[in-house]
Amino acid sequence: MVKRIKKEDKMAIIYTYPVKATPAANDLILISDSADSNKTKQIKVSSLPSSGAGITLTTLGTSGPAELNGTVLNIPNYATGGTPSLPLNGVQYRDDNGNFAAASSLIFESNIGKLIVGDQANDIYGIIEIQSDNDSGAELRIQGGGGFYTTIRGSESDTASYNITLPVAGPGGNDKILQSDASGNLSWIDTPTGGGGVANFSNSNGTFISAGTENVNSVGAVTMGSIDLSASGTASGTTFLRGDNQWATPIGGDVGFSPMSIYEGIKEVGSRAASASVTYLRQTVVENQCTINAVDFFRLNGTSEVSIHVYEGTIIDANAAQLVLSGTSSGGGENQINNLNFSKVGYTEHTFAAGASAVILVSFRLSGAFNVDILGADNLFINTNLSRTGDVYYDSAGIPLILEDALDNIEDNTANGACLHFYKS
Repeated sequence: MVKRIKKEDKMAIIYTYPVKATPAANDLILISDSADSNKTKQIKVSSLPSSGAGITLTTLGTSGPAELNGTVLNIPNYATGGTPSLPLNGVQYRDDNGNFAAASSLIFESNIGKLIVGDQANDIYGIIEIQSDNDSGAELRIQGGGGFYTTIRGSESDTASYNITLPVAGPGGNDKILQSDASGNLSWIDTPTGGGGVANFSNSNGTFISAGTENVNSVGAVTMGSIDLSASGTASGTTFLRGDNQWATPIGGDVGFSPMSIYEGIKEVGSRAASASVTYLRQTVVENQCTINAVDFFRLNGTSEVSIHVYEGTIIDANAAQLVLSGTSSGGGENQINNLNFSKVGYTEHTFAAGASAVILVSFRLSGAFNVDILGADNLFINTNLSRTGDVYYDSAGIPLILEDALDNIEDNTANGACLHFYKS
């Protein structure tokens, strides 16, 4: 159908036609040419952009917007590249030439979320480097099944790089820990149990020593340095560390509670005729807090049995004085120091507080033709009521547990007393 319009109406003639679904390259269409006073012109379909002729991509210039001129699209400084075909699962990256590439040393297996860095087959080892800012160390977070994570964090104030190298094999058993050498090479060792030797102790401020019961396995010389025990007082060659963490000076120069050392006796004590047992008793004061389980005495001659017992308390309040140490020594060496370890069950060791009163019994069993001479002294006991004697012998089995019961047979005042040295062996 054609609709006609008169020319004098200055109107165009519009024709309507059926629509062609697929235009051919040589088909013509009408356009208005803006470059030529909008004159109506015809062009081929093949000359249109995105037509069957396609678009050519160029990358001329170094900057500026992209421009489409006919079938030519120019994008300045645009790096072209295709999708790498190999390797399988390779992670795509931009190489040094501006092209997209993939390599066997960077693989991502998406089905299990596994990233592989490095290529053992081609002798390429992988490196993962995590950069940090200037204020804190970088960190690697490993999340567990419960949603919480474990963090491995670098130092915030590194001064140099260092390496930590893992062992070549697994622990191989229970109770293993990692130990490093000076180069950072780790190895599995047995967990220390405290029974090994001590090479040296740090002398840094605040160091403390915890050796359980005692250190019996030191390796070579043990370097103590200057250990800060936070004790009060002054540590020197003439002071000792008391149980109350005080540096103290020994009274009379000897640490212990006997007022005389075993070398200061001036006469023999305990020399009696055959079959005449004797017990000497004296009261003293403990100078410093100490734990006692042994005593030394000087045997001049004789081999008869000697027993030594200690009560904690005083003679005047003997009913409250309890036996705390008891032991017996048979035989022994003449003209030398003899040792007695307190051995009565329940009375082998005792800790005395500083200033505590103690009553000491030295008992001699004299039988047959044997006698015993023990080094002693009388100058400390002249004009006192703190020393007594009696013709009786108390061994560890027969010693009364209460001082008052022992005094029933020890009533005579005496100026004599054996010289003893108490200590912890």
